[in-house]
Amino acid sequence: DRQQHHGMQFIMGGVRDVACTATASIFITDDGDLYWCGLRMQQNSMNAQLCYEPSPVKALSDVKAVDGGGEHIVALKNDGTVWTMGCAYGGALGNGVTSGFSPTFIQVFSGADSVSAGCSYTMALKADGTLYGWGSNSCGQLGRDFTTYRTVSTPVPVMTGVKSVECGYNITQVIKTDNTLWSMGWNYHGELGQG
Repeated sequence: DRQQHHGMQFIMGGVRDVACTATASIFITDDGDLYWCGLRMQQNSMNAQLCYEPSPVKALSDVKAVDGGGEHIVALKNDGTVWTMGCAYGGALGNGVTSGFSPTFIQVFSGADSVSAGCSYTMALKADGTLYGWGSNSCGQLGRDFTTYRTVSTPVPVMTGVKSVECGYNITQVIKTDNTLWSMGWNYHGELGQG
């Protein structure tokens, strides 16, 4: 249903990982199946209509990891391919478009070891430590000059020597292989940590 509920609600068993967007919940089961529920936008020839999925729907198999952005989902399969679904605003899906929606998962990258999603952008880290990003760069969260590159709709290299990445609202935190911490993006509240 779409009613407000109070207290904890049992959804399903056999789940090993979860993530959330602003409008959806995502689950990975023990056997690597990805399920999601929440708001889906479906684009047709006339207009976009809202479509709600109030129960978990299986959307992808053989999934290693998942993360949720503002209104998009990024999934990493065991073979290293990266798949996205949802709102393409700012290029968040990485498929070359900056508006509209994808109601199903599309492959946009390969060779990844981990992924992270921000508000309208996505990061993918390869096993060799090369970090790639795509989507909104409105605050420089992709590590590029935001006055020139406001959006990047396909994966581009961001930096090398990276061990870990985490995306926030419009801020990216990176730990390099030498254990140094690097920040890029939104700094309205001083979250870059530069003093």
